[in-house]
Amino acid sequence: MTVTQGIISWAIIAAMLAAGMPANPDAGDTDTGTPDTGDIDTGDTESGETGDGELEYYDYHGYNFRIANLMSDGGTDWTVDELNGEVLNDAIYARNRRVEDMYNIYMTEIPATLDDVRGSVLSGEDEYDIVDLGISDLVRLATERMILDVSVFDKFDFTQPYWDNELMDSLQLGGKRYFLAGAANLSTYENTHMLAYNKQLAEEYELGDLGQLVMDGQWTVDKFGELSDKVYLDINGDGVLDFGDQFGYLATDSDMLASFTVGADESLIDIVDGQPVFGLDTDERFAALIEKLTGIDIKYSRLCTSTMKEQVDLSELFLAGNALFYDVTLSDVFELRRANEVDIGLVPYPKYDVTQQNYLSRVENSAVTAIPITARDPDRTSVIVEALAEESYNYVLTAFYEVMLLNRYSRDEDSLFMLDIALAGRRFDLGDAAWGDVVRDRFAACLVHNNGISAYNAPTLSELAAEYKDEIDKLCADFVFE
Repeated sequence: MTVTQGIISWAIIAAMLAAGMPANPDAGDTDTGTPDTGDIDTGDTESGETGDGELEYYDYHGYNFRIANLMSDGGTDWTVDELNGEVLNDAIYARNRRVEDMYNIYMTEIPATLDDVRGSVLSGEDEYDIVDLGISDLVRLATERMILDVSVFDKFDFTQPYWDNELMDSLQLGGKRYFLAGAANLSTYENTHMLAYNKQLAEEYELGDLGQLVMDGQWTVDKFGELSDKVYLDINGDGVLDFGDQFGYLATDSDMLASFTVGADESLIDIVDGQPVFGLDTDERFAALIEKLTGIDIKYSRLCTSTMKEQVDLSELFLAGNALFYDVTLSDVFELRRANEVDIGLVPYPKYDVTQQNYLSRVENSAVTAIPITARDPDRTSVIVEALAEESYNYVLTAFYEVMLLNRYSRDEDSLFMLDIALAGRRFDLGDAAWGDVVRDRFAACLVHNNGISAYNAPTLSELAAEYKDEIDKLCADFVFE
């Protein structure tokens, strides 16, 4: 589903909800009965027809489907109590009622910690059907063999559009899929990075049609540097790159490094034969990328502040019209457009060069879904999670797009198309999403220099690799996946 299709779909769904129509018009009153957490109940099959998105129906006799939520801030909204007139809340409510009616279950969301889940698994207790967790916790549980490889369950249909296969494949550990990411995992959309740009500055400096550059496959790191350099202006005339100037690009050093790395089809931590490997000390293409990012066009046109020390509110500078490009997530786009101070366009991060086939987008640490090994009936779990993914695609994701783009921007077809491109090639990088403080933040230091704001004598990539290689090699060796 493209963003445009999603917005059209939501207009229809919203009208149905406003008219008081049920989320599942075919479902009658369902007696959920008493909670069933005892013997495994495989359910009564009502329809054996599946495929092409047609779900298989079972009666699970009032089963309590339990969701452990380790991401109290920034996780997945699995349950809501009631309709309240808010677009996203009501879409989640509609999804849940439909799935609960379809399988005769009810869902319970349980706040939990990593230690809670580990303790439950170690004790052999069947307390959770699925776990909503961040990437660093996921890696730990996968290493300790506490979660299941979801690729082995035939109730999951990964050919369907509601599963984000590229995102899941970007973090296969030991050749296995230890997590699910799809339309139900909204934070993976919220945390997708792209470039917002000031349309007025682009027109004023006659930069051409940026969207067409993307479509023509010409949107590269070099082109980004060329356009950024054209816009930089030493407004206060002090001869120094500082907060009083007009910039080509705004970002923190860590966001700049991680976003350009994924965009260029590189990784801070590679996964080789299923195992994490540190290779920045020998990766010539990555070294060439760093040279581009610290080359004269980009170096002297960007404001790249330190993640470790907050120096200025970059969003305020962008909204004041003081920059062409600004590193944003989709949730940032919502905030920027709500401010309504700058006419904003969107493009994905650039490719390394024109020979790179696809545009790729970084997804920072987000909430994904795992199945603990103590889940007594993983087939039942996979049936229900598959349904939640499909109904999220039909109901929730469409509403999410509507909220993020604030409705009135739904007619900005260029930005919607660019957003489709950015979302189509999303990836996790282990050195960012899980080990950001150890890898990403340290190596970002090589980008921060010579701008009158950060240190003049920033370490080089080779110096950082020499300093941290042994520690990161040991970290990788501690995570062994079979």
